[in-house]
Amino acid sequence: MDILGGVTYNLLKLGLDAAAKRQQVIAHNIANVNTPGYRKEVVVFEEKVQEFLNTKNGNFALKTTHPLHLTAKGNSLPVAEIKRENSTSLRIDQNNVDIETEMIDLAYNQLYYETAVERLKGTLASLEMVITGGRR
Repeated sequence: MDILGGVTYNLLKLGLDAAAKRQQVIAHNIANVNTPGYRKEVVVFEEKVQEFLNTKNGNFALKTTHPLHLTAKGNSLPVAEIKRENSTSLRIDQNNVDIETEMIDLAYNQLYYETAVERLKGTLASLEMVITGGRR
């Protein structure tokens, strides 16, 4: 049994992975701000988590106790996905990257990452307290 295998812990880990991927995508967008015809990319994760939580709350999830057990098809945890945004561009060169928007997204992503790290630290601290019985 995986003691850290709870949904909260796994979603926090996946959230950190998504934030790291988003950081790379934003940096890539900024690097291509003057590339003619470049279309910005975005990371889709939060919407997938919301869909997962809505589905999980509406249905009973199958619990597996062995790695070889079959799982329900729609029961897998969400994974961050990179999508190209084909929105119209106001620029003549058809590039749709807006540097101000990218900088805002960068700041948001930094706060998102820091918050997820703090929450993960709290989860691990709770686990440590349970293991040690509150003694250090």
